Amino acid sequence: MKANKSDFMELVSELSTLIVVQRFGEDTFVDTDCGTRFGDEPQDYFNEQYDVVESMIANLLKIDIDELD
Repeated sequence: MKANKSDFMELVSELSTLIVVQRFGEDTFVDTDCGTRFGDEPQDYFNEQYDVVESMIANLLKIDIDELD
């Protein structure tokens, strides 16, 4: 089975979100007129964690992200 880029990105995003919520708790999200989003600091942390998680999974599973469909 070949990995799908969209599924890979969703996995990385979900794991990164779990890490952010564990760190910031109820301060993770803010409500805006457009809906709920990460606060500024949690968003920055999410971006950092996304890169870490993406690299970790790709390295452990020997996935070349650029080769995904």
